[in-house]
Amino acid sequence: MSTSAQNQSIENVSIPDVLNAGIPAIIQNIRAAQRRVSCDDLTARFFDNAVQSAEMLHAQLIDVYNAEADSHNSLVDAAENMQLDLGLKGKEIEELQLEIEHLKRQQQDAIDDATHDANQRADNAERISIELETKLNEMTAMVELRNSQISTLKSQYKEIMKLDPFNLEKRYNKAKSERQELRKQVADLNQQLKKTIKDASEARVAFANKKAEVTALVNENAKFATLKKEMYGITERRFPASKLHPT
Repeated sequence: MSTSAQNQSIENVSIPDVLNAGIPAIIQNIRAAQRRVSCDDLTARFFDNAVQSAEMLHAQLIDVYNAEADSHNSLVDAAENMQLDLGLKGKEIEELQLEIEHLKRQQQDAIDDATHDANQRADNAERISIELETKLNEMTAMVELRNSQISTLKSQYKEIMKLDPFNLEKRYNKAKSERQELRKQVADLNQQLKKTIKDASEARVAFANKKAEVTALVNENAKFATLKKEMYGITERRFPASKLHPT
């Protein structure tokens, strides 16, 4: 037999296997030697003691081997149970990561919806503010026009007084009635103007508030994006994908 073959055969045999095969051979050799020699009772007793010691050693070796086999089997069972537990834990971690991703998507969708809604409200507030501003300018122009008409009537009244004093009372009453009507229109326009100014002011405040809400939501979205990256990084460091299913 070559040296490499001997080394391979030795590597494949354990010490308990060698002893388990060698001790019975030693016992047989002792018995064979005892049968071939003539000896007195004391020498025969020594042979018997040697055989009994070898048999006892063999029995102890078998007990130790069986105990180690039981221990090995227990360790194998424990390892298999641990492998099963690790597999279950890996599945739980995967489910937890999926749940985290689902919650992050839900929160991001909620932030996007809230941001979109706030932008719409801000756009509506800006549109209303522009409409009220336009209406305010129109009413201001109408008030200026009515004031100009009143001034014109006053000038016309003075001219009429100079040109036709005989119809003064009739023309005066007519001009007075027209002037009262114009004053009433101016008063109504002033009331509408005050209301429009108030509405425009409230619209500006509402627009500023909505703009602040949008800014706050954008800032919160940025913070959430940073937090999401940090959470994802922590999850990856604690539970890397390559360790979820140990082999």
